[in-house]
Amino acid sequence: MEVLEWIGDLEPHSELEGVWIEMRGIPPRYCHWKVFAQIASAFGLLTDVDWPTMFKTFYEVVRVKVACKDWKKIPRQRLYEMGMKIYCNTRF
Repeated sequence: MEVLEWIGDLEPHSELEGVWIEMRGIPPRYCHWKVFAQIASAFGLLTDVDWPTMFKTFYEVVRVKVACKDWKKIPRQRLYEMGMKIYCNTRF
């Protein structure tokens, strides 16, 4: 087996879109970047966390920005095992 350098350009298949997802009901002790990344991985790649909103609401509302292929395929409501509801906000 031999690994060679790719010479040439590839056309992108598609681009990822950014969408803000609002999560409620996460216990304050679980408000950590790794937990947000794990939850967001169900929808796409975690790109940003709205820390000021989280601190203003005393950890009741967590907004994360996720890069995904098609934000329309994200379910409007989804229940997780920790008892949280996640709401998808399509404005970003």
